[in-house]
Amino acid sequence: MRVIFRLKILVVLFLGLGVALASGAKPGGKNGLFAGILTPFTKVFAKKSSLTDRTLQLELRLESMTGLPAELAGSRASVKLAAPDKVLLSGPVMGQEVTICRDGQEFWVSPGSKLDAVLASAEAAGRLGKVDPNARVKAMELPLSELQLVFLPALFQVQELDSETLDGVACRVIDVEMMPELVKILKGSGWKARVWAGEDAVPMRIRVRQPDWEVVVRIDSVRYFAPLGADTWKPSEEQSKDLRRLSAGQFRQLLNLVTGGREEKTQDSK
Repeated sequence: MRVIFRLKILVVLFLGLGVALASGAKPGGKNGLFAGILTPFTKVFAKKSSLTDRTLQLELRLESMTGLPAELAGSRASVKLAAPDKVLLSGPVMGQEVTICRDGQEFWVSPGSKLDAVLASAEAAGRLGKVDPNARVKAMELPLSELQLVFLPALFQVQELDSETLDGVACRVIDVEMMPELVKILKGSGWKARVWAGEDAVPMRIRVRQPDWEVVVRIDSVRYFAPLGADTWKPSEEQSKDLRRLSAGQFRQLLNLVTGGREEKTQDSK
C-alpha cells in the first residue's frame, strides 16, 4: 500500500510542476518540453477548467524504490481518474492485489477479504487509527484555475541532460526541482525529479529523489481526456462477490494506515 501511496505522491508532485511552464515556453527548449509533458496533468486537476472530460488513465510499473522488497520490483498499477472526485486504482496494496475505488463520497475495495486481513493485522499491531464518523474526503483539485497556473514558472528550475534510449525509443531527459528559496520557505527537505520523454513529449520514466528516499516509475501508457462512463466506478459482477464498502471515515483510516499517519497530519494542518 505504501508503494501505491508513493505513486500517488509522485503524480501530485508533477501536477504542481507541470503548470509552471504552460505558457511562453519555446517548443524546442527544455521549458517547452517540460510544458508538453506535464501541462495535460494540470488541465485535469485545475480547480476551474474548460474541459468537460477531466480524465486521466495510467499504466505504471515500479522499477525501484528505497526499501522496496525484491518481490515487489516490477509491480504494476492501473489508474483511472476523473476529477474532481472519482478514481479507480488496481495494483499491489501491502503485498495484496486489490482494486480501490472512490466515487464521490462512496468507496469500495475488492477483494474485501484481503482488506479485512490487512486491517486486522494493523489493529493487532496498534497501527489502526480511529474512524471519524463525520469525515469527508476532499476533491482532487489544485487550488488554482487554468489561468492562474501560468504564474508558477518562477518557482522551479529545469535542466536538460544528455538524451537516452528506453526500449528503443530516443528520449530527452530533464531534471526539475524547486527553487532553493521556496524549499526554505516551505521548510522542506528538497527533492529532485528526472523525466524521460519520448516522441511528442510523452513521459516514459519518472524518478523522484529526496535525501533519504528514491523511486523510479515507468509509464507504460498515459491517456488524457477520454470519456469514462458511470460503470467505470461500479464493481464488476466478479468483484461484487468479495466487496468491502467503506465510509469516508474508514477510507481516511485506510489512507492514514498506508501513509503512516501523514494523511491525518496533512488534514489537521489545513
